[in-house]
Amino acid sequence: MRKWLITTALIAAMAPGLAMATDPCDPEDPPEGLPSNENHPPIDAEAKDCVYGTNCPYEPTGIDWQDAGLLGGLNEDDKILYVSKFDSQPSETPPNGRQDIWGHYIDDVWASEADGSNTHRLTNSDYSFNHVIVSPDRKLIIANRFVRGNSTGDYIDENENEDFDTGEESVLNQEDFHQAVIIDIENDRMTPIAFIGTTELDAGWGGMAVGPVDSGTGDMSVYFAATSIYAKDIYRVDLTKESDPDEPYSVSGATRITVNLLSKLGYTSPYGDTSPKWVTDLEVSKDGNYMAFLFLGPEMLDDADHSAWKNRIVFAKIDHANNQIDKAAIVSSGGVPTGHGVGGQVWGDFDPDIAPGNFYVTFQRHNAFGQFETSGFSNGDIIRVQTPFLQTWSGWTPDTGYANLSSADPSDDQCQSTNDSIHGIPSWSEGGGGCVIHTVWDEDCSGSCTLVTHARIVNPFDVNTTGEHAANIVTALDGQALHHVQWIPNSTTGNLEFCPTDE
Repeated sequence: MRKWLITTALIAAMAPGLAMATDPCDPEDPPEGLPSNENHPPIDAEAKDCVYGTNCPYEPTGIDWQDAGLLGGLNEDDKILYVSKFDSQPSETPPNGRQDIWGHYIDDVWASEADGSNTHRLTNSDYSFNHVIVSPDRKLIIANRFVRGNSTGDYIDENENEDFDTGEESVLNQEDFHQAVIIDIENDRMTPIAFIGTTELDAGWGGMAVGPVDSGTGDMSVYFAATSIYAKDIYRVDLTKESDPDEPYSVSGATRITVNLLSKLGYTSPYGDTSPKWVTDLEVSKDGNYMAFLFLGPEMLDDADHSAWKNRIVFAKIDHANNQIDKAAIVSSGGVPTGHGVGGQVWGDFDPDIAPGNFYVTFQRHNAFGQFETSGFSNGDIIRVQTPFLQTWSGWTPDTGYANLSSADPSDDQCQSTNDSIHGIPSWSEGGGGCVIHTVWDEDCSGSCTLVTHARIVNPFDVNTTGEHAANIVTALDGQALHHVQWIPNSTTGNLEFCPTDE
């Protein structure tokens, strides 16, 4: 299972050097804190001040449009997007048999109708995709993928096919380099997009996001979380539609948007906007004016024994004119447990998505019901809370309007629900109040324990007499070994038809 979970070891490995830079305005000052090996290159001197927080005038040098090798485009009735290892339709056999250079089965991008029918594979990639979305005009696939490993051991050189490992099994996980890409569906072209000058960012941590499309020009902006000198930050690149089918969009350099996040959240001395923070798992509202993302603050990164660590969700308004945050509030509490649970992951909240209208967000919260034998990951619930949209942001109370969309006790906010699966990566449909689809990771321990996945649709507002939210499993997609399920934009009609009710 390719997870987005933040582990204690991963953060601890990056945190020690993050506050060591002495003069962020001096391009000769070495960029301490950023990994500096062949797989995570250091930022070049020209682009360093941009990473430190000024706007980014440097044109990207790594834009490289190539044939995407798509197997086909989106059908008119496609409404569900997901990632799967299967090469064709589900069967009793193992996944597709196509493997990347590490020997892993490749996760390709698939689509289906809202009831799970008419599944078809879109990509035929040499590398595994992780988080994947479709642009609002349905012309782009926006994704991150694993194209090289990290310095801790699972990188295999593509030319020499030599394992730089210590002999242990190679594993793709959140520590590996994430390459952010866009795929132009109509022209079957693809390029990486996350650059500051000559430096490609380790981008797409916890997902990609896209703003609205300009109806006149076709231009749009793409957002992602990436490794920065301050641990993790959110960046934006602008896509300008071009007439050349070989290079259908020009791509701007990456601009760091969370430059002033900590001050907008009310942090004061000894912390400030140059303090390290962990900001990932990004979503942008459908009107393009708001963001929601995972947040681990500097006071937690300073906690040497990690006992206070807990991920929470921030809801923020974007200041487009100044490429920064206008205002921000922490909208989730992270639940009761702190520190890190089973599997080494940090307790708390992950993978938010913003409802139509911006009044609510949903996200995954770890519960303490149990853990998986196959992976050691904790079970998780889908949670819904309100945002301060159109209300007073200052002093906002986390978990306002709390509802558990997974638990038999939906009022339980103590991370003690009886849901024994992992419910994660929710996606709101468009129109009305929306309807949420998400991935379910389950275990089948009838023999040896194996991991199985499902797509679940839940109504975030319709509840029965016991307070449980109406929900259905998209059974037609069972057996697809799917994950990272998302709604496809501009497919409102079918989505709401399949939104379950208790009527």
